[in-house]
Amino acid sequence: LIALVNRFQELAKVPILMCGETEAGAGALIKGATPLPCNMALGATQSEELAYQAGRITALEYRARGVQWPGPSVVDVNIEPNNPIINTRSFGDSPVLVARLASALIRGLDENGAISMANHFPGHGAAVRDSHLELGVINRSREQMKQVELVSFRAAIKAGVKAMCTAHICYPALEPTKGLPATLSSKILTDLLQNELGFHGLICSDSFAMDAIRNSFGLDRSIVMAFRAGCDVLLGYPETAEFQQALVKAIESEPELQPRLDKSVRKVLLLKTWAGLPQRQFISPEQDLSIVGNREFRRMAMEMARKSITVVKGST
Repeated sequence: LIALVNRFQELAKVPILMCGETEAGAGALIKGATPLPCNMALGATQSEELAYQAGRITALEYRARGVQWPGPSVVDVNIEPNNPIINTRSFGDSPVLVARLASALIRGLDENGAISMANHFPGHGAAVRDSHLELGVINRSREQMKQVELVSFRAAIKAGVKAMCTAHICYPALEPTKGLPATLSSKILTDLLQNELGFHGLICSDSFAMDAIRNSFGLDRSIVMAFRAGCDVLLGYPETAEFQQALVKAIESEPELQPRLDKSVRKVLLLKTWAGLPQRQFISPEQDLSIVGNREFRRMAMEMARKSITVVKGST
């Protein structure tokens, strides 16, 4: 992995951000790294210190392999027992608990040099449909969302989260246009997230490979809609080249979009600077061997697992 990352950096005219995709530490995907318990287990510990350590370990192990952006941290409040996709990825069903532990995890990432990202704005915890497969609708009032879903996102913003990932879900109380999901809604991504909640970091779309978008909108059209709505980074795999062409074509035909593009590029460059890329573009394997999967990290992971064990029913 280090050889691959270093090769990418050699080819890049400007140092590039490397992004992972994990929610339970680097060990979930990378051989030799420390596997961590899922967020539900961390929620069962109710420990901000352990949540912080989960972020710290994730940050240090990914940075040792040349990845500055570990990927998503789910901060959704899972209030729907039949939720098919969030469930164990959430800290729990209490807005206060999720806010506390999400904030600690974010601090653990940021204070150890990794870019933190909160999923899935403005909240995926009440969903009964899997957005990987179909476009869902969450019929909750704005006041309900303010008291539940948005609590953890406000906390994440206050904790200094660097990026926010969008939800491919419709919220009629926030976006009245029928069938328009948060990823494509300026009312949600610009008016609510940026103007009302005061988030000025990077806004990243969820994947456009998911059927919630594919089956409801043309891909070229949806990528431009997401950009207009406020997305700075667009997850367009596997049609990355086609999406790039669609976006370039839109900007060339509408010069008024150029300042919008400049704003997104500036955010990306600022994050690269924050992550120390100009000074730490390449990684040495020796650094990897001394950090990844070390005894302290594995001991901490075991403590998280032990303290997550919860008695549901018992007698003395």
